[in-house]
Amino acid sequence: MTTAAIVWDGTAYIAAAGSGKTAANAIGEVVDFDAAWDVNMVEVTSRDSGDHKEYLAGLDGGQVSITARYLKSDSGGQDSLWTYFQAKTKFALRINMDDNGSNNGYGIYGDGFLKSMPISSSVGDKVDLKFVFQFTGQITYDADSA
Repeated sequence: MTTAAIVWDGTAYIAAAGSGKTAANAIGEVVDFDAAWDVNMVEVTSRDSGDHKEYLAGLDGGQVSITARYLKSDSGGQDSLWTYFQAKTKFALRINMDDNGSNNGYGIYGDGFLKSMPISSSVGDKVDLKFVFQFTGQITYDADSA
C-alpha cells in the first residue's frame, strides 16, 4: 500500500484577530512548526468510584511554536509579529499544511497572543527567530483545501 502522508509544503500566515482562515500575511522564511493541544482532565472521583479514579474532559487549549530565519525586514510578517508582541495584541495565526503558496490550504487556525520570541545564533551562523503563539478561544482544524 502506498502512503498518503504529505511533505509539509505549507506556510504560516498572520492577520488581525478574527480573520482566521483568511489570514494572508505570510511570515517570511519559516523553517518548521510544532503544534500542541491538550485537554484538562478534571478528576471526579467519589466514594462511588470504587478503587479507581474517574475523570471528565475539561477545557482544551494549545499553542504553536514556529522557527523562521530572522529577516531584517519582513513587512506584514516578522515585522508585524514584533508589533503584536510589544503591544500584547491578540491576532490570528493560520498554519497551512500544504498550500502551494496561497493561504487557502488546509491547516489549523485561531486567535491568540505571542507568548515568547527568542532570537538565537552563533558566530558565523544564521540567525533564527522562534516564536510561541498561545491560542485563546477556539482552535479550528480545517480539512477543506478550498
